[in-house]
Amino acid sequence: MGNVQPRWFSARPNGAVRDFFDLFEEASDALSDIARELPRTTGPLPQSDVDREVAESRERLRRARAGDWRPYEERLRSLGATYARAGMAFSAWHSISYRFYESMVTRAVAAFAGEPARLTQVLLVVGEYTERSLSIIADHYYAAKDKLQREAAARIEILSTTGHEFAAASGDTDTQRLLGLVARRLGEVIGDGCAVRLISDDGAWLEPSRSFYHRDLASRDLANRVLATERQRVGEGLAGRVAATGEPVLIPRIDTEQLLAATAPQFGAMLRQLGVTSALAIPLRSRGRTIGAISLLRTRPDDPYTLEDQYLAQDLADRAGLAIDNAVLVGTLEQRVAERTAALETSNRELEAFSYSVSHDLRTPLRAIDGFSRALLADFDHKLDERGRHYLHRTRSATQRMSALIDDLLELARITRLAIRREPVDLSAIANDVIADLRRRDPARTVWVHIAAGLVAFADARLVHIVIENLLGNAWKFTAKHERAEIWFDAVGPTFHVRDTGVGFDMTYAEKLFSPFQRLHAARDYDGTGVGLAIVHRIVGHHGGRIWAEAEVDKGATFFFTLGDPA
Repeated sequence: MGNVQPRWFSARPNGAVRDFFDLFEEASDALSDIARELPRTTGPLPQSDVDREVAESRERLRRARAGDWRPYEERLRSLGATYARAGMAFSAWHSISYRFYESMVTRAVAAFAGEPARLTQVLLVVGEYTERSLSIIADHYYAAKDKLQREAAARIEILSTTGHEFAAASGDTDTQRLLGLVARRLGEVIGDGCAVRLISDDGAWLEPSRSFYHRDLASRDLANRVLATERQRVGEGLAGRVAATGEPVLIPRIDTEQLLAATAPQFGAMLRQLGVTSALAIPLRSRGRTIGAISLLRTRPDDPYTLEDQYLAQDLADRAGLAIDNAVLVGTLEQRVAERTAALETSNRELEAFSYSVSHDLRTPLRAIDGFSRALLADFDHKLDERGRHYLHRTRSATQRMSALIDDLLELARITRLAIRREPVDLSAIANDVIADLRRRDPARTVWVHIAAGLVAFADARLVHIVIENLLGNAWKFTAKHERAEIWFDAVGPTFHVRDTGVGFDMTYAEKLFSPFQRLHAARDYDGTGVGLAIVHRIVGHHGGRIWAEAEVDKGATFFFTLGDPA
């Protein structure tokens, strides 16, 4: 357009154009008020000095009046792009333009109400000026929008690709290798150089790291020689400040002295040699905490870091932080697993030694007590009164009960060390065998037993036999004092249950059932060691299943159990 008036101006009478500019100048104060209201009426806009903007606007108006429209059009192009980047909806420009048009029309009518022809020409100029302005803004607004969308798509692609790469590398326990990968990717995407360092366990230092990446190999080697050996105190220098506050620091343009003033002393000479012209430091975060800092630098004076660079770097850093944190956790977990495995192996050896001691050393005095008691009864029965024989019988009973208790404790300890060998097991057949054995041992009892046919589980046959033997044995025992003793063994889906009409128990104490030696009934009323249900609980848990009970005092009990996922 240059110094030539726009075609739509040149097509109007010179008097109408002069009238337009006169009205424009008279309306400048009102237009300044509109400009001041923009942030309140159109949403988030770039911060600016409104008075300076108004002064510059008047200068552009003066030059346009003289025929130089370049500042006017350049400003409109700039506004279109600026407000597109700020996220302002284009509909806001219609509101702004209408306010301008309305103000100018009102002034034109007031000035030329008695001159219809003059008023018509001025209003045509006002309308064409408004339309032309809005058209220029629209062209550059939408061009900027398209560019932003392309950049956003590219950014999403970068974040997706790099995020997947970081996630895939997080199962590598070589944390330094992962730090190097993160530095390389951020250096390639955002440039020119990048270093990634983690905060020490005590939170006081940024640890040394050979993660520095730079496109120039000499610069890379120079920085890594320093960063690989030097710690940086948290709170000191750009990266230290970021590590302390968790907030990014952006210095778009930085001279040597400013850089040295902002840098930890041990890194000053290195940065001077690198020729840093722009600096950016961002926090490395994971799970709501800062775990390190990323330092970015550029050595191109004409290409400073921007807020867009900071936002992209932070997005990439957040993905990298989670990956690095996971890698550290994996490494720590592997170490803990190794330590616990070693401790478990030691514990198992100690347990085996203890079991051997129990099996041999403790049984020896028990056998001696039982043997001598039996000998006394056999050889001196005629010299003992009723009370003496009663004491010896009680002694033998106690030693036999303790022997049974030792057997149960050894069984409880042994179960956790057994490997599960799953196979199809006929639980109905096991239950029938257990009941048959109970009837042989207690032929005087009459018990109605109902065992469902076809109950099958994919489990360890040896261990499941112990479960059924204990549960049916308890049902048999605790129905002994009831006139009609009845027992059921059945299943609903994967849940098996043993139900009886026995003594039951108070559900208030149900949590004690599966702990060793926790008896809900007196030993004098019902024999047993108090370990059986603990063994059952251990076996069921070893299969990945669970066991629970429901009962009511003097109305029986039901024990439910599952045996885990056969897969």
